[in-house]
Amino acid sequence: MNPRRTNPFTKKIASLTLALLPPDLKEWGVAMQHEIDAISTPKAATRFAFGCLFAAIGQRLSFSAKGVVTYLTDHPKLGVALCAILATGLGLVYMAFANAPTKYLIVNACALAFGFIIVGIATMIGRLSGPVGGPISLMLSSSVMLTSLYGISAEGATRWIWLAGSSVQTSLLIVPIVAMIFARQQSGLTTLAIIVTSLALALQPDRAMAGALAAGMLALALSKLSLHRALAACAAIFGFAAALMQPDTLPATPYVDQVFFSSFGVHPVAGFSVLLGAMLMVGPAILGYLGGGPNKPIFLVFGAVWSAIGLAAALGNYPTPIVGYGSSAIIGYVICMLGFTRPAQQRKKTNTVAPNAVDRSAPNRDLRALLPLYRSV
Repeated sequence: MNPRRTNPFTKKIASLTLALLPPDLKEWGVAMQHEIDAISTPKAATRFAFGCLFAAIGQRLSFSAKGVVTYLTDHPKLGVALCAILATGLGLVYMAFANAPTKYLIVNACALAFGFIIVGIATMIGRLSGPVGGPISLMLSSSVMLTSLYGISAEGATRWIWLAGSSVQTSLLIVPIVAMIFARQQSGLTTLAIIVTSLALALQPDRAMAGALAAGMLALALSKLSLHRALAACAAIFGFAAALMQPDTLPATPYVDQVFFSSFGVHPVAGFSVLLGAMLMVGPAILGYLGGGPNKPIFLVFGAVWSAIGLAAALGNYPTPIVGYGSSAIIGYVICMLGFTRPAQQRKKTNTVAPNAVDRSAPNRDLRALLPLYRSV
């Protein structure tokens, strides 16, 4: 840059702009410096440099956001793990403000840790035994059926089992991961697992989880129809309809049901913690679905199922997932990490840009769109 035409302050702005530009726009930054060098009026050159700086900030933010989406798409388990930790923490904030028993906070925190232990053990076993999605899915769905036949009953609903001295709702543990296994692998066994799960939820009856399963299967079928997807969607919808036709008279339980509304009565911080935690639950699904890749249908089902569970908690006396008291939803959410395929090892070279590479075929109007023209200053 010509020191006779560019004052030191403008030079610093130009240097900062060049540093902020993404790698593939570095030559555009050099062109900006030459443009500043050609401006004879110092004030005009400074205004132009500031305009370039604001443009560079926008480009850097866009570049960084795309990088985050790409990374979380390639590493979906990390995104789910982070959101599980944050959402559970926000639920603890709510319960602390609501003066919930200390035992409740400990149970939720331990459930989070236990979920990660399950994921770790299952990952090690999977590496040794290979993919067994169909048999595992059918085994899990059978446990939901056994719960509906021999589980704990309350007010006409049979949804729980005793485990380690506390009641556990098996559908919250199992339905999301069974739905994700089906999204990942559609076969005779995984389709049968969806049918068994739908029947079990109708027998319990559990409107919330039956609706969540129906939402996931319907979303998957609408995205791309196939025989297995159509059968699974029909079974889930019929199961949901059967659950709706049966009475559900369970009363609300403090710190568990109707948390979305009661939390704001406790304290605004508690209310916003619950809402933020609920949004974090579906955050990985939104980012992953927009990012595309082999996990896109799995993200679709994951988001549909957990969105429906949250909606049911807002509309009726059903457990508020993760941010409310209860270990089942927390463990069920964490083990959803097992439903995603392994992260992509490397992006295709056609989708990457070398740090110093520039598309020289790009028309000059692209440069003018990024860097304001001198005439406009």
